[in-house]
Amino acid sequence: MNLSTDTRKTASDLGPFGLAKRGFRRGTIALGKAVAMTAATSLLAIGFNAARSKHGIDLFARAPYDIYTDCPEMDTNIPKLKVSRIKAGNRGLVVVDARPAAVYLAGHIQGARSMPMYGTRPNAPGGLSYLRKMRGRFIVIYGQDQMQSAVHLASYLRQHKVRGVYLLDGDLDAWKKAGRKLVAKALGQVDASDLVGSSGPLYVDARPPEQYRAGHIPGARNVPCDGLIPPDPKQFATLLASKRPIVTYGVSEVDEELAEPGTDTKPKDVGRLLAAELIALDAKHVRWLRGGTDAWKKAGGKVVQSPTGEPKGAQP
Repeated sequence: MNLSTDTRKTASDLGPFGLAKRGFRRGTIALGKAVAMTAATSLLAIGFNAARSKHGIDLFARAPYDIYTDCPEMDTNIPKLKVSRIKAGNRGLVVVDARPAAVYLAGHIQGARSMPMYGTRPNAPGGLSYLRKMRGRFIVIYGQDQMQSAVHLASYLRQHKVRGVYLLDGDLDAWKKAGRKLVAKALGQVDASDLVGSSGPLYVDARPPEQYRAGHIPGARNVPCDGLIPPDPKQFATLLASKRPIVTYGVSEVDEELAEPGTDTKPKDVGRLLAAELIALDAKHVRWLRGGTDAWKKAGGKVVQSPTGEPKGAQP
């Protein structure tokens, strides 16, 4: 007699309810495996990112990243204006430079407004409302760089109901070939030895908050500026409106992956970036303290810590 039994059941033995139960069980097992695989992959990625130290991506951002806002779509139908149409003193034109502020200072079209275009928006408090009022005028955008900042800014402006937006045909190459010149704007520097012991300037620390809290010039405000994310709009607008002389400082660590191609400024001095942003938008009495807190301490200045944020009395 054969005592062995076959526990497997056919579809006809299970019936509709049994088939549904078996399908649910198999689906649950497959889902569990997928979740486990995803979790393992995520942990592996986080571990690899942490092992990269300063070249990794911060797990906790120092400021809200703009990835949560809509990026301006590239508009392929933006009209262009030839260089020959742009003449000095023409009140029917508004020329806008979309490049980073430091590049703008190094050389720009005379009379052009600086409106640096970041990933999702420009850094120009009040700039959007100003351009909206320029009805009946040609708003000409240029910005010769690898990030296509001119096209990004022009697309952004058109999407935000700014009329009369054009691109400069041929960009700055065409401008230079036509024999047109660029003008520069100075970025003032100051030595720590000339500041230690003096009173009056508003010191602005452009480093990330954790570096600021670890040690900063007494009374300094913290306005992070890394060249990747626009400075906080309210803080930046407050600095633009300040009547006090401003001294910016802040040397950040070297990040070779984010360094601008062709530059030899290492480590990146974020104090210089912030000073450039302010000066490009016509802020008055702005200077850059080269060397940051290291230069300040070498000159005999003291630094203080703020474990909970900005100190009292740090007013514009």
